[in-house]
Amino acid sequence: TLVGIAKEMALWDTPFLVNNVREADALLDGPVGDKVRGKLADKGMVGLVYWENGFRNLTNSKRAVNRLEDLDGIKLRVMQNNVFLDSFKQLGANAVPLPYSELFSALETKAVDGQENPYNTILSAKFYEVQKYLTVTNHVYSPWIVTVSKKFWDGLSKDEQAVLQQAAIKSRDFERKDTREEAAKALAEL
Repeated sequence: TLVGIAKEMALWDTPFLVNNVREADALLDGPVGDKVRGKLADKGMVGLVYWENGFRNLTNSKRAVNRLEDLDGIKLRVMQNNVFLDSFKQLGANAVPLPYSELFSALETKAVDGQENPYNTILSAKFYEVQKYLTVTNHVYSPWIVTVSKKFWDGLSKDEQAVLQQAAIKSRDFERKDTREEAAKALAEL
């Protein structure tokens, strides 16, 4: 969601960039993640840590998607983001940019056939009420980023910054563990 602020954030929208959470953690918490986070400073933000939204998966109301050809002609709601639009068009879906706030209604009225989100979102938004098929694709690992105002951050002492950074790291570790446990429960329920 920060792609409009820092184009480098589009890296995290790359399909099949990581295979599992170990790879995701290493990428986000390593030099590449640091470099991408660092791009926010020019925009007046400081990225502290990456939290987890989770791997994104497909749902739709038309048919099971077991092979690439099964996406042909499916009107799939995607985020209003060129990486998502281009990726799903290349995969054969009719990618439709649509705000999340309009998604359930669009699925219910069949304005779109399907969508892609992490399990936790699919369950909490009750997409299963209007979607018959779930396809486990894990096509994008979707992180959140914890940010603070650069103006605020720069007004802190180095000791205060260190305390907040350590707290952010502890929150990251807790949040990732919690989100992963919730995702497993959500998948089982779905």
